[in-house]
Amino acid sequence: FPSHDSGTFNSNFRLTIHNPDSTQKIFVGAEDVTIETGLGIEKLETRIFEMNPLERLYAVSGKTGHIIHWLKQV
Repeated sequence: FPSHDSGTFNSNFRLTIHNPDSTQKIFVGAEDVTIETGLGIEKLETRIFEMNPLERLYAVSGKTGHIIHWLKQV
């Protein structure tokens, strides 16, 4: 997901993540996130995260080809 390479580096931003899948959760967290350690985003759920420019958020799923929608707002 967004890093300093994908937008304004010096301002906080809002990251919206939507799980459009109707069968599986996605899990978000640090670079080493797993389906056991991540924060679960339920099927068809949307979550909003307030981020600072140096933070990164990673996502994983137990499903091959899982699609994740995200939007960075600065």
